[in-house]
Amino acid sequence: MKLKIIALMGFAAGGLAHMQLIYPPPLGGQNNPYRTDAPNQYMQYPYGCCGQTDMRMCKGLLPLVGTPQGKSVASWSAGSTQGW
Repeated sequence: MKLKIIALMGFAAGGLAHMQLIYPPPLGGQNNPYRTDAPNQYMQYPYGCCGQTDMRMCKGLLPLVGTPQGKSVASWSAGSTQGW
């Protein structure tokens, strides 16, 4: 019984994890070479963590598409193989 509880706690802790996309860099990421303003400091944390007030998926960054800050950071040919 104790083993089951420990296993469930381990799975629950894994469910709280979050990761940030490194390549290609996201619009709000600190590794995006075209950002001219401050990066989104909460991109590496789960939603609702650490005092976040903006819970939208794109966090208001879609207006950057079509501007110098929203330039494409990667281009791939159709059917090409990519590694992550």
